[in-house]
Amino acid sequence: MTVNTKSGFTCEVDEDALNDWEIVEKLVAAQGRDYSAMISVIKDLLGAEGYDAMKDFVRTDKGRVPIDKVSELFFEILSAAGEQNLAKKK
Repeated sequence: MTVNTKSGFTCEVDEDALNDWEIVEKLVAAQGRDYSAMISVIKDLLGAEGYDAMKDFVRTDKGRVPIDKVSELFFEILSAAGEQNLAKKK
């Protein structure tokens, strides 16, 4: 599904991944600041190209990819995908 975030990022999200228990397990690990789990979830949802596009979207003029910006965008993506998924089911 194509997802558009409030910050203007557009990406493709694997709909099957949104209903995958192992993704939930990884999200729980990511909440404990396990950044490897967060990276894995993002790649599972967006694929390698989408992951790279997301990093480029938040990349600073100095070439850095701020952790806080990645986290914010990631949760925007999850929120937008969830809203679209619910709208489909109505």
